[in-house]
Amino acid sequence: MRTVFVAWVLMGVGSLIQAGAQSMPENAKPSYLGNGWECERGFRQSGQECLRVQVPANAKLSYLGNSWECERGFRQSGQACLRVQVPANAKLSYLGNSWECERGFRQSGQACLRVQVPANAKLSYLGNGWECERGFRQSGQECLRVQIPANAKLSYLGNSWECDSGFIEEFGTCRRMTPDELLAALEQKRQLDAYIAQRRARTAAGGGCQTEPDTNSQVCLKISDTDFDCDENYDGSHYDSCELEVEYDVTTDYQGSGSISASIECDVEIQYNKRGGYGSSRKSDDDSASMTLYSDGYTSGSFDFDFRFSASDEVISAKVKDVDCGFRYLGR
Repeated sequence: MRTVFVAWVLMGVGSLIQAGAQSMPENAKPSYLGNGWECERGFRQSGQECLRVQVPANAKLSYLGNSWECERGFRQSGQACLRVQVPANAKLSYLGNSWECERGFRQSGQACLRVQVPANAKLSYLGNGWECERGFRQSGQECLRVQIPANAKLSYLGNSWECDSGFIEEFGTCRRMTPDELLAALEQKRQLDAYIAQRRARTAAGGGCQTEPDTNSQVCLKISDTDFDCDENYDGSHYDSCELEVEYDVTTDYQGSGSISASIECDVEIQYNKRGGYGSSRKSDDDSASMTLYSDGYTSGSFDFDFRFSASDEVISAKVKDVDCGFRYLGR
């Protein structure tokens, strides 16, 4: 009786295997998770079958292998790949499916025209425009020397001036501060320095840790990576947006059987230059995330910050000025 039962079980398992094999179509394989099937490379799923990907001339299989993409130097047009027509003084773009002007040239329709750089100017960071040399400011299509009054110096960006320490701007000149103004300026600087020190003390970039009061456990926040990327406008003359991704890790030495609740927040600041040398900065709104940590817990995540510019800004370069992350709440 026992032998018959075992044989019946084996027959049942064999039937299940056969049924599973029959349910997988031709040119397919078990999925990565093992809970279904997926088409082999070079085939695409269509209902319950796998059809061969029809790759046109001047194309290749995509990275995933279930579609196609044009070779470098060609662009997709319907179901075909057409050669990218690169005009004089241009080159293939980074992705290879379009073109961009060489440095020192700017796009005008389907042509690249030489950038006309006036006296006391140089090619811009992107190379498709110009900007004034340090000590000069843009006025229309020329660069005029910055006229610096007494007790002043060139600004950080070099396209304007600022008063020396102990002086204040008034009616286009720099006058000496009164004793009361000096004291007020010193107090303002002291408060600013204290605020910066406080923010840096809790910033995750330096490996900030705090103690959870109920368990006396350490919870640490660290920035693991950042990725800053800016997108050019349609003709590549300036940036119309930038995105910063901030990745973080949170760890704790908590040893209890319960959990710790934590909430973190981040804000970032970028610095950018406009055409003509004008500089500015922009700060993001705070973003936050909450999490639950268990014994010797670890978690990670990321924040995405988007900065968009108007066409009139004509932003030609940008960089990250500050990333500030810290704990907003720790408790049970």
